[in-house]
Amino acid sequence: MNPDESAPVNPGEPPADPERLFREHNDALLSYAYARVRSWADAKDVVQEAYVRVFDLGRERPINHLRAYLYKTVHSCATDWMRRRSVREGFARLECFHVDSEVSSVEQTWLMRDEIKRAMEALPPKCRQALFLVNIRGLSYEEAAESMQIKALSVRRLVQRAIEHLYGALQTAPQQPRSEQ
Repeated sequence: MNPDESAPVNPGEPPADPERLFREHNDALLSYAYARVRSWADAKDVVQEAYVRVFDLGRERPINHLRAYLYKTVHSCATDWMRRRSVREGFARLECFHVDSEVSSVEQTWLMRDEIKRAMEALPPKCRQALFLVNIRGLSYEEAAESMQIKALSVRRLVQRAIEHLYGALQTAPQQPRSEQ
C-alpha cells in the first residue's frame, strides 16, 4: 500500500508531496473525469478544481485514504460541473424566448412576453414544475424527480415536452411586422 494512502492527512495540512501526488494520479483522474464530462478540456478543469479542494488548507477532518478522497472529490466536482452545464444548456434551449432589446421595439418586447406567459400558462402543471426545477433552479433530473416524487426519466420527458410546447407555441405565435425606420 502506498504510504500516502494509508497515512492520514491531518486537518489544516496539505498532502505531504503534492507534486508526487499529481504525477501518480493525474492521468487516471483525467480519464475518470473525462468519462463523466465527455470533454478533455472540461475534464482538466474538473481535476484542477478537485486539486484545489484537496489542497485547501481549511480542511476540518483528516483524510485517511488520499487516493479514494481524490476520486471522490473529482466525482463531486464533475457532478457540480454537469449541473452547471445543464443549467447553461437549459437557458440555451430557452434562448428562443430572448428578445433583443436593441432590435425590437418596446411594444414587440411586451407582445413576446405575453406570448411566453400564455405558452407557460398553457403547460400542464407537472411540465411547468419540471421545467422550472431543472432549467431555472438548476436541479439535476434526479433531484427534481425526488422533489416531484416521480422517476428521473419522467422528469426528462416532462422537461422535453415543455420545451417542445413552448418552442412550438412561440413559432406559431403571430409576429408583428417591424416598422421600417
